[in-house]
Amino acid sequence: MRSKAQIVMSYLVTAFDMSGRTPRKAFWKFFAVWQPVAIILTRFFAPEANDVYFYLKLYCLYFLFMIPLFVAGARRLQDIGEPGYQIFYPIVPFGILLFCTFGMFHLLTGGSQVLLNAPNDTIANAGVSFAFFTVLYGVLFYVAFVPAFLIAAIVTCMLASNLLGQCMLPSEAQSNAYGPNPHEVPS
Repeated sequence: MRSKAQIVMSYLVTAFDMSGRTPRKAFWKFFAVWQPVAIILTRFFAPEANDVYFYLKLYCLYFLFMIPLFVAGARRLQDIGEPGYQIFYPIVPFGILLFCTFGMFHLLTGGSQVLLNAPNDTIANAGVSFAFFTVLYGVLFYVAFVPAFLIAAIVTCMLASNLLGQCMLPSEAQSNAYGPNPHEVPS
């Protein structure tokens, strides 16, 4: 029987190999060990908190450390007969969520920074167009991007919970398109 450290090391060695199958017990052991490790590594390598794009960099760093878990999840899905690429489905709405959050944050804070730091004569010379676009971005943020953010968050949670539920299913008894059953003893 392999220890938890051996299981984690075997997954890290094959971190980018999406072929094959992973048994349920081995996947959940790896999940239980690697998830806290990824959080600790993300916090250890995190950028400075005073950076405007701190959270964007933090999410990207966390995603980088989660790649071994995504690959292990893909092999786990293949163990139950599902295509492994489904593990990446929650990333799509999460990417939209990040775009909405940080794109509009950049637009809104950029306009606010110019207004707050500019001398009075610059604001007067900026004209009506600058004020119009600042108001337009603000309205666009609340009318379009807040609902998109909420929809993306709900869809991400639904997809992630569905995939975690699929990872709890037992292995297919026989060999499938992704390889032999990992529980079978080779003869």
